[in-house]
Amino acid sequence: MLLKGVIDCPEIPLNVSRSSLQNDGYVSKISSHITKKVADKIISLHKLEKEHFDEYYDDISPFIEYGCMRDEKLYDKLKSVLQVRTTLGEFVSLSEYAEAQDKKITYISNENQQAQYIKMLKEEGRSAIIMPHIIDTHFINFLEMKEQWKFTRIDTLPQETKDDESIIEVFKNVLNIEDLKITASSLKISLPAIIVEDEQERRINDMTKMFGNAFSKQKYTLVLNTDSEIINKIESMDNCYKIDNMGVKTLQNIEKYYVDIMGKVYKAPKEERKGF
Repeated sequence: MLLKGVIDCPEIPLNVSRSSLQNDGYVSKISSHITKKVADKIISLHKLEKEHFDEYYDDISPFIEYGCMRDEKLYDKLKSVLQVRTTLGEFVSLSEYAEAQDKKITYISNENQQAQYIKMLKEEGRSAIIMPHIIDTHFINFLEMKEQWKFTRIDTLPQETKDDESIIEVFKNVLNIEDLKITASSLKISLPAIIVEDEQERRINDMTKMFGNAFSKQKYTLVLNTDSEIINKIESMDNCYKIDNMGVKTLQNIEKYYVDIMGKVYKAPKEERKGF
């Protein structure tokens, strides 16, 4: 997509420093005029050639986002035509999608790495928007401050968790990993557990890595799924627990019982479960 044209303006002195040229009044007027023409062209394409516009949007969206962050007037002008691609494969208006989601937006940054989470989301009958570019992280922060929208990546910690479940203590004692937080939540899927990161901590780490600075160690959270038949069966099998002299409750013969549970849940033949 090319935007061609001629700008008529007084002579601009080029034999000056860059800072002087950037502060020149004529240059500022030219910049504003070009910005207006680009915005008009984008709006026109969106209105008259929507299919053609969608074909180019993935490629030009980083430049549009950068322009919106540099010039809020451009954002205000283009807000109605800003769009995103969803996990359903369709382009939707960003502002309309935000309103439909009550200003709480779930997004993904890598379709391959987050494929399992996308599958989980589809099983719940929900969708997410795809924001794969490096600049999207900055644009998300810009939108949260500008519009008061809340963005949450698909692989972050669930909003509702429980820290008082008895099964949590069992896993803490078995795993014995100091910096691994363990919690429980109703995930409405069949997986027994998932490992996630806190949204804000991950963003800070992403920002620092982007600028080549030292960053803190990534902290993960193991979320046990209280809807999982496997987790519920482990918790209900009293004969698989042992209590030491200090009264700590842990699992004994965990491999044996885990295989037995897998067999009951998935009805796998015993000979197929030996190498699980």
